[in-house]
Amino acid sequence: MNDRPTPVPGARRRIDWIAAGMALVTGVALAWAAWLQFAPPTDPEPPSPGSFPPPLHLVDPADGEPVVPLTRGKVLWLSFWSAASPTASMDLSRLERARARLKGRRGFLAIRAAVDAETPDRLRLATTLAGEGLPVFATTPETRRAFGVGTPPLHILVGADGRVSAIARGWGDATLVRLSRQAEAAIDDLEPAGRARFAQRPSPPSVDSRRTRNPSDRLNAVNSSRMSP
Repeated sequence: MNDRPTPVPGARRRIDWIAAGMALVTGVALAWAAWLQFAPPTDPEPPSPGSFPPPLHLVDPADGEPVVPLTRGKVLWLSFWSAASPTASMDLSRLERARARLKGRRGFLAIRAAVDAETPDRLRLATTLAGEGLPVFATTPETRRAFGVGTPPLHILVGADGRVSAIARGWGDATLVRLSRQAEAAIDDLEPAGRARFAQRPSPPSVDSRRTRNPSDRLNAVNSSRMSP
């Protein structure tokens, strides 16, 4: 004899929505906690324009000694790059061409910071590729994280007031020319009195003025020497 109850047609199982909602919230919370624990850390962003950059700590590749460049009161063009790039030599040539108009300018400092400090072979290659131009410094992982380098290249322009004025990535000519012009304008702002001093000085009314070089000629000589490559 079959004692099992006969199912009632049309009967439905009642859903406990409160219990289901609590289970869903618990599952989402557990998944979020697991993602926070095991997900790879995200790289910090570079300092934003107008902010003060973190302290710049570099390494001399020749002896491994720490280097802290004196950047106060100067316009700094900081370039993070890697010798592992197949176009590293060409990239450095583009960078030096863009900076050529700034060479010899007082108040300007250019630093090439290689990200290959943990690989001696790459660091030696970086030094070789740099040639006789600006010295190459190595960077520590802490410095790269602090500046949000991520995948190089990264260019950071810092004004004489110590604040970031521009950030750019890439080796394109348009990018480098734009940075060069911004740096030049910032340097010009440091020397307005020096440029106007010669142009505004009146010539003495005495006869000795014939033997004195014309102030405008001197100004032109200064400008032409600064514009020469």
